[in-house]
Amino acid sequence: MFAYIIDTGPDELESAIDITLQRFAEYHSLRGAFGRRAAIEQAKGILMARHAIDADSAFGMLLDHSQHNGPKLADVAAAIVDSNLLLPPTT
Repeated sequence: MFAYIIDTGPDELESAIDITLQRFAEYHSLRGAFGRRAAIEQAKGILMARHAIDADSAFGMLLDHSQHNGPKLADVAAAIVDSNLLLPPTT
């Protein structure tokens, strides 16, 4: 629930709706940020396992690829996570 509206006049109702829409937009943005962060952490874990590197080095690989090839960092991470499902396990 983003707002509680009681019996009120048109001006107060319009203000309450505006506040509700703003709160929903903030919630949606925050939820997206958490999802992107989770994908980045998963991608770091995959890179750490595949390349025997630490978390900082894995993040550096993600960042470097993003900066030199154009896609957003979250998109690079999502591609790694998605493609990892198709790759054979490392031995």
